[in-house]
Amino acid sequence: MSKAMHLDIQTHRKNPVGVLRRSYREDGKVKKETLGRITGVSLEQLRLIQASLQGKTMMTDDFTITHSREYGASHTLIQLVKSIGLDKVIYSRPSEDWVKLVIGMIVGRILYKGSKLSLTRLSAFSSLWSQLGVEHLAQNVNELYSAMDQLHQRQKAIQKKLAKKHIQQGHLLLYDITSSYLVGDYSDSDLVHFGYNRDKKRGFEQIVIGLMCDQEGCPIGVKVFRGNTSDQSTVEEQLYTMTKQYGMKNLTFIGDRGMIQPDSIESFVSLQDEQISLSSVTALTHANIRKLCEEHQLTNKDHKQFPKALTFHAFPGKRVILYYNPKRAEEDSQTRQILIEKTEQLLSEIRLRKRSVTDAQLGIRVGKVINRYKVGKFIEPTIKDGKLNWSLKKYLLEREAQYDGLYAVITDVSVDDMSADDVVQNYKRLSKVEQAFRVLKSSLLELRPIYHRTDDRIGSHVFLCMLSYYVHWHMSQRLAPLWKENKSGQEWRYTMDSLIENLKAIQENEVEVRGVTAKHINKPNKEQQRLMDLLLTLEKK
Repeated sequence: MSKAMHLDIQTHRKNPVGVLRRSYREDGKVKKETLGRITGVSLEQLRLIQASLQGKTMMTDDFTITHSREYGASHTLIQLVKSIGLDKVIYSRPSEDWVKLVIGMIVGRILYKGSKLSLTRLSAFSSLWSQLGVEHLAQNVNELYSAMDQLHQRQKAIQKKLAKKHIQQGHLLLYDITSSYLVGDYSDSDLVHFGYNRDKKRGFEQIVIGLMCDQEGCPIGVKVFRGNTSDQSTVEEQLYTMTKQYGMKNLTFIGDRGMIQPDSIESFVSLQDEQISLSSVTALTHANIRKLCEEHQLTNKDHKQFPKALTFHAFPGKRVILYYNPKRAEEDSQTRQILIEKTEQLLSEIRLRKRSVTDAQLGIRVGKVINRYKVGKFIEPTIKDGKLNWSLKKYLLEREAQYDGLYAVITDVSVDDMSADDVVQNYKRLSKVEQAFRVLKSSLLELRPIYHRTDDRIGSHVFLCMLSYYVHWHMSQRLAPLWKENKSGQEWRYTMDSLIENLKAIQENEVEVRGVTAKHINKPNKEQQRLMDLLLTLEKK
């Protein structure tokens, strides 16, 4: 009579115990015979012994992992792209090869950054292209460039779909611009040009980028302008795009101070269509804030008695909300002091020069540096007999300090539609666009360096980066529970980079078992599974 031996594991005790038994049948009944007990070993070791008795184990020499590629992050982001419907927004037939290549470039920018050429070499360590089914095409950089060209042709249609998806009539439209400098020869480009660089990169040609977002900061459109384009001149084109091309007739346009004049929206509407209803929320410049305060005889000391809304003769019919930020007041004072000290340092260097010069020559030198940091009005230079002295205009400094920390937001939205507090809070939503620029221009998405030389490819690259940020934005929204956990603790446990690296640890392995090769994807651990569950949760309808 055959009696098979097996191991039962008992875990109800403090330490696990293995019980060796034999099962046999006698008089039609299954009986068990206890042969012995195994104690003093771990639960994992007991399970290994149990599997060995069942014939399920093999020696480590029997199998070899011959190759591994990243799988988890690529798989999750491809599924996320489909979950948010971006693949169908790009083109109604997302099974087209060029669409798959575009999706690969969008996901690849989030996961791997770098140039398009570097993406052609992904297959050595990532399964991104094979999961999309275009691995053979993605190894040729010209195929990626061709897909970029098709994306460029579809940009207006794609942005129109995004606008209709995220912007409804009467909603807020956030808009801001930034610049990105380029290195190399762009003599044949109409876009790349010298201009005011917002990154303080003097001596480099640049492009200007205008980004439109919905009221939550989700990007819906981007436009590349010539590098010397002024802030205000970009606005009319974007308004025309939203109203004429996308059919939006009722919007509140929110832009930074200097971006739009409070009366420029009305001028645009009057030139276009009486049926268009556009309003705006923006901020006054520092010079206008001072004029406003002088008109109403207010200073920052009166901030507790500021009215809910003020009128301003420069822009009749508008509401102006004046508010005070003590932290900003301290920053304004410190900044002014630093700039004055830098100007005095330059003047000291001129005074210490030993070569004798005439008063006229000395005056020219002083004139070149006195306003470099825009604080020359506070300094009174005196030149006599080739010697330079200066003093600070204390009365001007005291008067300027009265406006430290003041901010003024102006709007033509009625008080019934938007309270004073709501006007201020909606203006502060522009920080969401600033956040988008930080992500785009940082190591998270690496908008630059821009390796392309033609204007169409430059525009397509910027649009690709915007679509990558579109996916990144949805990632951040769905990972909100993790960000809340960050705030509740002493240290930041989660960052977007660390979460992506965690998903990358899920690998596609080629395993050779006794001469037979098979593919195996390692099972996600508990934290990885939670990440995937959060990111792939269907959008609430």
